[in-house]
Amino acid sequence: MNHEAAVSNAKEIADRVLAPAARENDKEVRFSSEEIKALGPAGLFGIMLPADVGGSALGPRTFAAIVSTIAEADASVAMVYLMHVCAAATIAAARNGATVAPTLKEMPPGGIYRP
Repeated sequence: MNHEAAVSNAKEIADRVLAPAARENDKEVRFSSEEIKALGPAGLFGIMLPADVGGSALGPRTFAAIVSTIAEADASVAMVYLMHVCAAATIAAARNGATVAPTLKEMPPGGIYRP
């Protein structure tokens, strides 16, 4: 996946899934995990993970564009997404020799978010 495809995927999900649900979720003072799950099949959770563990190996520019796109539709979903990607990137940046590959492989592009 490249930058344009990733941002396009985020925009499509934001328009089709996130924005329509955001108003009702805000009105009902709830957070629906279904919106988060919609990001997984598009490969957005592994956006900054290395390709050898199933990620897209895209950088902060793509990540920022995706977060911005998601936030315009639903700020709560954007925050959860941001936390997930930052946590995955932190694990991926572990010191040399750390055994993180098995953990990262459990974070495929479809994500590890399990409500």
